[in-house]
Amino acid sequence: MYLRGRKVSDLPAYETAALGVGRTFQTPKVFADLTVLENVMVGLHRLTTTSFTAAMFGLGAREDAQAAARAAGYLEMVGLLDRADVLAGALPFGGLRLLEVARALAIRPVLLLLDEPASGLSTAERTEVVRLIRQIRDTGTTVVLVEHDVGFVMETADRVLVLNYGQRIAEGAPRVVRNDPRVIAAYLGEEAAS
Repeated sequence: MYLRGRKVSDLPAYETAALGVGRTFQTPKVFADLTVLENVMVGLHRLTTTSFTAAMFGLGAREDAQAAARAAGYLEMVGLLDRADVLAGALPFGGLRLLEVARALAIRPVLLLLDEPASGLSTAERTEVVRLIRQIRDTGTTVVLVEHDVGFVMETADRVLVLNYGQRIAEGAPRVVRNDPRVIAAYLGEEAAS
């Protein structure tokens, strides 16, 4: 994968994050024993300047307060601000997904990769994730979904790339791709409504 002409697919995660690539996982990965707010603050670590030693002596209190305020903003964006003081491990599955998005946003990504964001969500949670993805996109962040829920993709995406066994079979606007005979044969199994 290339970002702004630079190959990033072989870089360690911390280097891709520093270049502005945020991501979530199909199975949410959070720090269960940290609060929801602390989980998002972890995503802010690369934007802070207080050294470990200075932090040990309490010299980073002002920066910590600023980071907590920024983290709270991301929690508000994803609808979890009222759960900020709850241990992340106590969140339901949909909440874990939203927490991961908030933490990924904390690095201020130019590119946000979401792996199966609709997987395992209730209808209400799914609707919230569609709204959130659109909101993120509208801020200028490029959002790339890897998703098998065709309805979710059609509702969310501006552009779709369809792969079948690793080979590109269609690309374009959702409505065009949905009606592509190769996509219908490979994924939908029947003729889609126009």
